[in-house]
Amino acid sequence: MEKQNLTSAYLRLRSRLKAMAATILKNEDDADDALQEAFSRLWAYKEMSESHEIDGLAVVAVRRVCISYLRKRSVQLSVPIDDIPMAYDEPAEKVWDNEAVRDLTVKLMSKLSPLQKSVFDMVSQGMDYDVISLRLGMSEESVRQNLCRARKILRNEYKKIK
Repeated sequence: MEKQNLTSAYLRLRSRLKAMAATILKNEDDADDALQEAFSRLWAYKEMSESHEIDGLAVVAVRRVCISYLRKRSVQLSVPIDDIPMAYDEPAEKVWDNEAVRDLTVKLMSKLSPLQKSVFDMVSQGMDYDVISLRLGMSEESVRQNLCRARKILRNEYKKIK
C-alpha cells in the first residue's frame, strides 16, 4: 500500500475507528492516541494495496492498541509500591542461595524454549516490550505472546510439582 492509499484509507475509516476505540477505552483522548499509534503500526504493511486488507488491518491494529492501553491501566497500583509489604523477610540474594529454590527454578526454566527464556529474562530485568522486540528482531505482539506462553508453561509445571 502506498502512503497515499494508507492515508486515504485512514481518513475514510477514522470516524468509525475512533468510535470503536472510544467505546473500548471509554475516553476520547485515549481513543485519539490509540488511532495515532495504530496508524503508525500500519506503516509496516505499506506493500498491501487491497482496500479490504487495509480496512481489516486498521480495525485489528486499533483493537490491539486499545487492548494494550487497557492492560496498562489495569496494572497501575492504587498503593505506592514502597507501602506494599514484602512476601519474604529474606533478601532475594539469600532466597536464591537456597539450593532447593535454585534447583526448582532451573527445573522450571528448562521447560521453556530458548526464545521464551530470553523474553522472560529480559522482562524480569525490567525491559519494555518495545526494547525486547528490537533486540530480538520481532514484533511487540510476538514478545507478548512468547511471554504469555512462558508464564503459562511455568505456571503449569509449578502446579505439577506442588
